[in-house]
Amino acid sequence: MYVKADSSGEGNDEEFHYREAYLASGFSFERFVNLLSTKDIFVDVRLGRYKDGRPHDHGTRFRINPGNLDMCFEKRIQVL
Repeated sequence: MYVKADSSGEGNDEEFHYREAYLASGFSFERFVNLLSTKDIFVDVRLGRYKDGRPHDHGTRFRINPGNLDMCFEKRIQVL
């Protein structure tokens, strides 16, 4: 399930207005790679250093604009 919402407020006072919801299935590696090539998905290599100089690795992550997330799936059914 992928839900798009607007929010207002912060912390315990945060509220959401749900605008759209999709049931997504069939993750498509081909679509994922295409989104990488069009720069709609970014690869972040998250390396850093401790204060004593030793390196540490937070792991690689993929970053995508939330509006493009549903494009990674073959089937999307709008339910809201």
